[in-house]
Amino acid sequence: MKRLQFLCSNHRQWLASNPRAATNAWRDAYQRGIELAEDEDYPEATRQAGAAFETAELVLSHPWRGPVRIKRFTETATLLVQLLHQLKEPCLAAEVQGSAISRLKRLLTSSEADRQAVLAGCTRMQRAADEMTTLERPLTARGYLLAQGALQILH
Repeated sequence: MKRLQFLCSNHRQWLASNPRAATNAWRDAYQRGIELAEDEDYPEATRQAGAAFETAELVLSHPWRGPVRIKRFTETATLLVQLLHQLKEPCLAAEVQGSAISRLKRLLTSSEADRQAVLAGCTRMQRAADEMTTLERPLTARGYLLAQGALQILH
């Protein structure tokens, strides 16, 4: 199985130690991934969404784990899963989905995390998994994201 990695180790280390830069990097990569998906450039959209997903994981490692950060993480994972399905990579999509759910489960045991937001994230990831298994062909990223209101977290 392929191993997904979108950030180089130096960039990852720098983002891990700079919460504000990580949040900005997440926002930029996430938005760019959406734009590229709308243009149907799925390989590059996937690279951007992957970088956003890894950055969102780093942001969750910082002390404050409020509902906005948890929602960002969940929506970023959902975008990446959608794009991997678009590229006909269901095994990689399942790996990302499993990783995201595992991360959310770990947050449930954290006293610093917003439990309601984590549970909503788990529900969202399960719904995305159900959608992917029932579709013959994945929805376009744009229709899927707009239907889920993911763009609201950018504002």
